[in-house]
Amino acid sequence: MKTKNLVTASVLLAIGAVLHLIVPGFVAGMKPDFILVTMFFAILLNLDFFSTITIGVVAGILGAVTTTFPGGQIANVVDKILTSIFVFGLLKLFAGKDNITTIKIMILTVIGTLFSGFIFLSTALIISGLPGSTTFSAMILAVVIPAAILNALLSTIIYKTIKIYQKTIS
Repeated sequence: MKTKNLVTASVLLAIGAVLHLIVPGFVAGMKPDFILVTMFFAILLNLDFFSTITIGVVAGILGAVTTTFPGGQIANVVDKILTSIFVFGLLKLFAGKDNITTIKIMILTVIGTLFSGFIFLSTALIISGLPGSTTFSAMILAVVIPAAILNALLSTIIYKTIKIYQKTIS
């Protein structure tokens, strides 16, 4: 991992963690996972497997530390590691580092967020159960799908910002 990419990945994950901490929940205290979107971009900037695993582990730890989901610490770590590998595979298969567009970023973010939400909720259900009397499908509908839409919108803003940043430092 190049130093510039390492620093950029670290800054992205830190931004995601700060947003995750300060943005209030909107459905029963649940909120979009901003660390997830920034993790996707950190993977895109590095696009090698070892970096992807490292980014996934760091994102998982940050997610575990900042989670408001009851018993969500382990679920965050499992989710981020598996999602980082999944997104890495999608990027390698469909986009590549040089063949990325805003539409591809949005699609990747939606698919990645849906995958992440499924893994997170499945892990939480197995380990600690879901909060209250909430069902798995209700959580998908009330939290994961809206989060995927919000993350897709956020990803376009971040993507355009990164493009401007890359032009500035090149």
